[in-house]
Amino acid sequence: MSLQNSVLVFVVFLSSAWSQEIYSGNEIDIERLRGVWFLTFGVDYWNWNVLWKCHIVAPFNITVNEMNMYTYNIPKDKSEAPHTVITASKRDSLGQYWMQTHSGQTWFHSHPHLCSTDYSTFYSHWMPLSDGRNLFQILTRTPTINGEDITKFTALAAKQGVDPATLITFGCGDLIPSDYLLAQI
Repeated sequence: MSLQNSVLVFVVFLSSAWSQEIYSGNEIDIERLRGVWFLTFGVDYWNWNVLWKCHIVAPFNITVNEMNMYTYNIPKDKSEAPHTVITASKRDSLGQYWMQTHSGQTWFHSHPHLCSTDYSTFYSHWMPLSDGRNLFQILTRTPTINGEDITKFTALAAKQGVDPATLITFGCGDLIPSDYLLAQI
């Protein structure tokens, strides 16, 4: 059996093993995304691991097709304060998500994000970049993930055309989720 067929069989097996329903695009009930999400897995497109220890997102001011998000970038250098950004996300009629920073500039050169979630464990976004690479990130409700999670998220990334060799884990493991719930007030 060729490597490509083996990967396909593996992805099909994992898809059937995933016990929760996955929602994407217009199927996503944005209201259910409230809470704290930790970037735990994905493509390290900007070499995040060099500067940032962790990336945390906490949605607020949520409506049917829009939400604002507090984004915390926790530096590796513990003497530096976290970098905080407020981002707005809007869903269009095609179910694509568009991000804007607090300054009003559209993020990622106006490329849409394709999102999916199971609400309870992960929220992902994927975006094809103009240079042919894929940005793919998994945010989870907990600051750490295990081997089973990595296997499921790798299969999800492969479905989006992401090369599994480009995926890494991010270092949110020692953070306390309740420290980032201020955004929920």
